[in-house]
Amino acid sequence: AISEPERGAHPKYLKTVAHEEGNGYVLSGEKYYLTNGPIADLFLVAAITGVKGSRKQFTVFIVPKGTTGLLLTEPMKLSFLRPSPHGGIVLRDCAVPSANILGKKGSAYADIIIPFGELEVILSMGPIVGGMKKELELLVNAIREQRIRANDELKNGLGELKYLADTLDIMAYEAANMLDSDTSHPELYSVPLCSRNMAIRFQSQLDVIMSQANIKSDMELSLLANDLDHLVNMGKNTVVIKQRKLGESVLSGKAYNNESA
Repeated sequence: AISEPERGAHPKYLKTVAHEEGNGYVLSGEKYYLTNGPIADLFLVAAITGVKGSRKQFTVFIVPKGTTGLLLTEPMKLSFLRPSPHGGIVLRDCAVPSANILGKKGSAYADIIIPFGELEVILSMGPIVGGMKKELELLVNAIREQRIRANDELKNGLGELKYLADTLDIMAYEAANMLDSDTSHPELYSVPLCSRNMAIRFQSQLDVIMSQANIKSDMELSLLANDLDHLVNMGKNTVVIKQRKLGESVLSGKAYNNESA
């Protein structure tokens, strides 16, 4: 639970706070866009516990569902990823013991939030590639069932979908292996940026093929394409910032790292 309504997840704008009181802390604030929030049993809440210079210090607290002062908002009405409901929480003088601190007090941004973000973007490549491969399978089934004539244009389009999916599959495996290794890989930060553009190209080409060949989409393909369209287009502003930071690192000769984003 990091993101907040109208503020997103940028540390500069987050306002949820935790004040020390007795043998614990009292949390106040609001979080939203929590994946599986409506069905979660506990929440990991990032809250401000201090300020050092101009930087806010964050601590992550384990807050079980049912804790006094923790309120669940109505599930968000999203047109995608419906099997995984999204929602929010409101914290109103929500008291938790000090034992519920996850990690070290005041260092959650560098120790938890940034590493989690890195893991999230790399590991999400797997489900996205899996979805793309399923889309291709459903598309080929539709072509056969609807007896669509496979002209050169259609073959070229399918060939592009195939090489994009295969290349992203290899990238996902290699990126995961790099995460697991004990060696630093600065180039790893480029992989999500590249894979995102390739995934967007895949979805765009899928639409073009279906339109040009007049292929009728079934419910399964329509829902899957809708989910992936939203997934690969999420966080456009963040991607632009990271790409610019990557360019700045090239000019400066210094290695790019996720914390600089």
